[in-house]
Amino acid sequence: MKIAAYLDWHGDMAGLYTAGRFQLYEKDDEHWILKRQVPLAISAEMNIPEVKQALREAVVHLEDCKTLLSAEVRGLLYSLLQEEMGFRTWKSQGSLHEQLDNVARNELDLAHREVLAAAEAEKTAAQASAGSCAGGGGGGKRRSAAGAPEPESIPQPECLGEGRYRLDLEAALKGNKELNSRQVLIPFLENTAFREIEIFCDHVPRWFSHKLDELNLRAESEELTGPKKGLKLRVLPGSEAAPAG
Repeated sequence: MKIAAYLDWHGDMAGLYTAGRFQLYEKDDEHWILKRQVPLAISAEMNIPEVKQALREAVVHLEDCKTLLSAEVRGLLYSLLQEEMGFRTWKSQGSLHEQLDNVARNELDLAHREVLAAAEAEKTAAQASAGSCAGGGGGGKRRSAAGAPEPESIPQPECLGEGRYRLDLEAALKGNKELNSRQVLIPFLENTAFREIEIFCDHVPRWFSHKLDELNLRAESEELTGPKKGLKLRVLPGSEAAPAG
Protein backbone atom coordinates (compact mmCIF):
# COMPACT_ATOMS: atom_id res chain seq x y z
CA MET A 1 0.00 0.00 0.00
CA LYS A 2 1.18 3.53 -0.82
CA ILE A 3 0.21 6.65 1.12
CA ALA A 4 1.28 10.24 0.46
CA ALA A 5 1.67 12.60 3.43
CA TYR A 6 1.96 16.37 3.16
CA LEU A 7 4.52 18.11 5.40
CA ASP A 8 5.84 21.65 5.67
CA TRP A 9 9.55 22.44 5.39
CA HIS A 10 9.96 21.92 9.15
CA GLY A 11 8.80 18.31 8.80
CA ASP A 12 5.40 18.87 10.46
CA MET A 13 2.07 17.72 9.02
CA ALA A 14 0.51 20.62 7.10
CA GLY A 15 -2.32 21.62 4.82
CA LEU A 16 -1.80 22.02 1.08
CA TYR A 17 -2.05 25.82 1.33
CA THR A 18 1.26 25.80 3.25
CA ALA A 19 4.46 25.57 1.22
CA GLY A 20 5.92 22.12 1.69
CA ARG A 21 6.23 18.70 0.11
CA PHE A 22 4.43 15.45 -0.51
CA GLN A 23 6.24 12.44 0.95
CA LEU A 24 5.36 9.15 -0.72
CA TYR A 25 5.48 6.12 1.57
CA GLU A 26 5.13 2.44 0.79
CA LYS A 27 4.85 -0.30 3.40
CA ASP A 28 7.51 -2.99 3.31
CA ASP A 29 6.56 -5.80 5.70
CA GLU A 30 6.09 -3.87 8.97
CA HIS A 31 7.86 -0.62 8.04
CA TRP A 32 6.95 2.46 6.03
CA ILE A 33 9.63 3.32 3.48
CA LEU A 34 9.97 6.88 2.19
CA LYS A 35 10.16 6.55 -1.59
CA ARG A 36 9.99 10.12 -2.81
CA GLN A 37 9.58 13.78 -1.85
CA VAL A 38 7.67 16.11 -4.16
CA PRO A 39 7.61 19.87 -3.45
CA LEU A 40 4.45 21.98 -3.78
CA ALA A 41 4.06 25.74 -3.54
CA ILE A 42 0.63 27.36 -3.96
CA SER A 43 0.40 31.14 -3.63
CA ALA A 44 -2.58 33.47 -3.25
CA GLU A 45 -1.59 35.20 -6.50
CA MET A 46 -2.14 32.05 -8.60
CA ASN A 47 -5.37 31.72 -10.56
CA ILE A 48 -7.34 28.46 -10.69
CA PRO A 49 -5.72 27.11 -13.90
CA GLU A 50 -2.27 27.77 -12.40
CA VAL A 51 -3.29 26.06 -9.16
CA LYS A 52 -4.56 23.02 -11.08
CA GLN A 53 -1.38 22.83 -13.13
CA ALA A 54 0.87 23.05 -10.06
CA LEU A 55 -1.13 20.38 -8.29
CA ARG A 56 -1.19 18.03 -11.28
CA GLU A 57 2.55 18.44 -11.86
CA ALA A 58 3.15 17.42 -8.24
CA VAL A 59 0.79 14.44 -7.93
CA VAL A 60 1.98 12.87 -11.18
CA HIS A 61 5.15 11.98 -9.24
CA LEU A 62 3.12 10.07 -6.64
CA GLU A 63 2.90 7.09 -9.01
CA ASP A 64 -0.34 5.14 -8.52
CA CYS A 65 -0.95 6.43 -4.99
CA LYS A 66 -4.46 7.86 -4.48
CA THR A 67 -4.44 8.26 -0.70
CA LEU A 68 -3.35 11.50 1.00
CA LEU A 69 -2.68 12.20 4.68
CA SER A 70 -2.80 15.91 5.44
CA ALA A 71 -3.44 18.38 8.26
CA GLU A 72 -6.57 19.60 6.43
CA VAL A 73 -9.21 18.11 4.12
CA ARG A 74 -11.21 21.18 3.04
CA GLY A 75 -10.83 23.76 0.33
CA LEU A 76 -10.36 24.04 -3.42
CA LEU A 77 -7.13 22.02 -3.55
CA TYR A 78 -8.73 19.10 -1.76
CA SER A 79 -11.80 19.34 -3.99
CA LEU A 80 -9.56 19.12 -7.05
CA LEU A 81 -7.71 16.12 -5.63
CA GLN A 82 -10.90 14.27 -4.75
CA GLU A 83 -13.20 15.22 -7.60
CA GLU A 84 -10.83 15.44 -10.55
CA MET A 85 -7.84 13.30 -9.53
CA GLY A 86 -9.51 10.46 -7.64
CA PHE A 87 -7.79 10.89 -4.27
CA ARG A 88 -9.15 9.97 -0.87
CA THR A 89 -7.94 12.39 1.81
CA TRP A 90 -7.47 11.78 5.53
CA LYS A 91 -6.85 14.35 8.25
CA SER A 92 -3.86 13.84 10.52
CA GLN A 93 -4.43 13.81 14.28
CA GLY A 94 -1.16 12.37 15.53
CA SER A 95 2.42 11.42 14.69
CA LEU A 96 3.21 10.67 11.06
CA HIS A 97 4.00 6.96 11.27
CA GLU A 98 1.14 6.30 13.68
CA GLN A 99 -1.25 7.99 11.27
CA LEU A 100 0.13 6.06 8.29
CA ASP A 101 -0.83 2.85 10.09
CA ASN A 102 -4.27 4.26 10.98
CA VAL A 103 -4.96 5.36 7.41
CA ALA A 104 -3.85 1.99 6.05
CA ARG A 105 -6.30 0.21 8.38
CA ASN A 106 -9.10 2.63 7.47
CA GLU A 107 -8.44 2.19 3.74
CA LEU A 108 -8.64 -1.60 4.01
CA ASP A 109 -11.79 -1.38 6.10
CA LEU A 110 -13.37 1.07 3.67
CA ALA A 111 -12.53 -1.13 0.69
CA HIS A 112 -14.15 -4.09 2.44
CA ARG A 113 -17.29 -2.09 3.24
CA GLU A 114 -17.53 -0.86 -0.36
CA VAL A 115 -17.48 -4.46 -1.60
CA LEU A 116 -20.25 -5.37 0.84
CA ALA A 117 -22.25 -2.27 -0.12
CA ALA A 118 -21.97 -3.11 -3.81
CA ALA A 119 -23.27 -6.61 -3.14
CA GLU A 120 -26.13 -5.25 -1.05
CA ALA A 121 -26.92 -2.75 -3.80
CA GLU A 122 -27.83 -5.55 -6.17
CA LYS A 123 -30.38 -6.82 -3.65
CA THR A 124 -31.91 -3.50 -2.65
CA ALA A 125 -31.90 -1.51 -5.91
CA ALA A 126 -35.59 -2.15 -6.47
CA GLN A 127 -36.38 -0.63 -3.07
CA ALA A 128 -34.30 2.50 -3.54
CA SER A 129 -36.51 5.54 -3.96
CA ALA A 130 -36.54 9.25 -3.33
CA GLY A 131 -39.17 11.86 -2.53
CA SER A 132 -40.80 13.77 -5.36
CA CYS A 133 -41.59 17.43 -5.76
CA ALA A 134 -44.15 19.12 -7.99
CA GLY A 135 -42.77 21.16 -10.86
CA GLY A 136 -39.70 18.96 -11.46
CA GLY A 137 -38.03 18.86 -14.82
CA GLY A 138 -34.86 18.04 -16.63
CA GLY A 139 -35.76 14.70 -18.21
CA GLY A 140 -36.91 11.27 -17.16
CA LYS A 141 -35.92 9.28 -14.12
CA ARG A 142 -32.46 7.77 -13.92
CA ARG A 143 -32.15 4.27 -12.43
CA SER A 144 -29.27 1.96 -11.58
CA ALA A 145 -28.04 -0.06 -8.61
CA ALA A 146 -27.71 2.02 -5.44
CA GLY A 147 -27.23 0.48 -2.00
CA ALA A 148 -29.41 2.13 0.63
CA PRO A 149 -31.00 1.53 4.03
CA GLU A 150 -34.78 1.79 4.42
CA PRO A 151 -35.85 4.68 2.15
CA GLU A 152 -37.83 6.42 4.89
CA SER A 153 -34.67 6.78 7.00
CA ILE A 154 -32.79 8.72 4.32
CA PRO A 155 -32.84 12.55 4.66
CA GLN A 156 -34.46 14.10 1.60
CA PRO A 157 -33.32 17.29 -0.17
CA GLU A 158 -35.41 20.38 0.43
CA CYS A 159 -37.65 21.19 -2.54
CA LEU A 160 -37.34 24.82 -3.63
CA GLY A 161 -39.90 24.51 -6.43
CA GLU A 162 -39.62 24.26 -10.21
CA GLY A 163 -37.39 21.19 -10.04
CA ARG A 164 -34.79 22.80 -7.80
CA TYR A 165 -33.50 21.23 -4.57
CA ARG A 166 -31.05 21.87 -1.75
CA LEU A 167 -29.33 19.48 0.68
CA ASP A 168 -26.91 20.06 3.55
CA LEU A 169 -25.05 16.76 3.24
CA GLU A 170 -22.75 17.43 6.18
CA ALA A 171 -25.73 18.01 8.50
CA ALA A 172 -27.55 14.95 7.14
CA LEU A 173 -24.60 12.66 7.87
CA LYS A 174 -24.03 14.14 11.32
CA GLY A 175 -27.69 13.44 12.11
CA ASN A 176 -27.34 9.72 11.33
CA LYS A 177 -23.90 8.19 11.81
CA GLU A 178 -24.98 4.96 10.05
CA LEU A 179 -25.54 6.74 6.72
CA ASN A 180 -22.89 7.62 4.14
CA SER A 181 -22.90 10.04 1.22
CA ARG A 182 -23.73 7.30 -1.30
CA GLN A 183 -26.86 6.26 0.57
CA VAL A 184 -28.10 9.84 0.84
CA LEU A 185 -27.32 11.15 -2.63
CA ILE A 186 -27.42 8.28 -5.12
CA PRO A 187 -31.12 7.36 -4.76
CA PHE A 188 -32.06 11.00 -5.35
CA LEU A 189 -29.70 11.46 -8.32
CA GLU A 190 -30.88 8.23 -9.95
CA ASN A 191 -34.61 8.41 -9.30
CA THR A 192 -35.58 12.08 -9.31
CA ALA A 193 -36.10 14.32 -12.32
CA PHE A 194 -34.58 17.65 -11.31
CA ARG A 195 -33.25 20.82 -12.86
CA GLU A 196 -30.74 21.62 -10.16
CA ILE A 197 -29.66 20.51 -6.69
CA GLU A 198 -27.29 22.44 -4.42
CA ILE A 199 -25.28 20.22 -2.08
CA PHE A 200 -23.40 21.68 0.89
CA CYS A 201 -20.54 19.49 2.13
CA ASP A 202 -17.06 19.61 3.68
CA HIS A 203 -15.45 17.70 0.78
CA VAL A 204 -16.38 16.09 -2.52
CA PRO A 205 -17.13 12.36 -2.12
CA ARG A 206 -14.60 10.19 -3.91
CA TRP A 207 -17.29 8.44 -5.98
CA PHE A 208 -19.05 11.66 -6.99
CA SER A 209 -17.39 12.55 -10.31
CA HIS A 210 -17.66 9.01 -11.69
CA LYS A 211 -21.36 8.78 -10.76
CA LEU A 212 -22.17 12.12 -12.39
CA ASP A 213 -20.56 10.92 -15.62
CA GLU A 214 -22.60 7.71 -15.43
CA LEU A 215 -25.86 9.66 -15.02
CA ASN A 216 -24.98 12.36 -17.58
CA LEU A 217 -24.85 15.03 -14.89
CA ARG A 218 -22.26 17.70 -14.24
CA ALA A 219 -21.33 19.86 -11.27
CA GLU A 220 -19.96 23.29 -10.46
CA SER A 221 -18.08 23.67 -7.17
CA GLU A 222 -17.71 26.79 -5.05
CA GLU A 223 -15.58 27.17 -1.93
CA LEU A 224 -17.61 28.78 0.87
CA THR A 225 -16.26 31.43 3.21
CA GLY A 226 -17.73 33.05 6.28
CA PRO A 227 -19.58 31.24 9.08
CA LYS A 228 -20.36 28.14 6.98
CA LYS A 229 -17.08 26.95 5.51
CA GLY A 230 -16.81 24.04 3.08
CA LEU A 231 -18.07 23.54 -0.46
CA LYS A 232 -21.25 24.13 -2.41
CA LEU A 233 -21.77 21.71 -5.30
CA ARG A 234 -24.34 22.68 -7.92
CA VAL A 235 -25.49 19.61 -9.89
CA LEU A 236 -27.37 19.95 -13.17
CA PRO A 237 -28.18 17.85 -16.23
CA GLY A 238 -25.08 17.50 -18.40
CA SER A 239 -26.34 19.80 -21.14
CA GLU A 240 -26.83 22.71 -18.72
CA ALA A 241 -23.78 22.66 -16.48
CA ALA A 242 -20.35 24.15 -16.86
CA PRO A 243 -17.20 22.18 -15.96
CA ALA A 244 -16.46 21.93 -12.24
CA GLY A 245 -13.73 24.05 -10.73
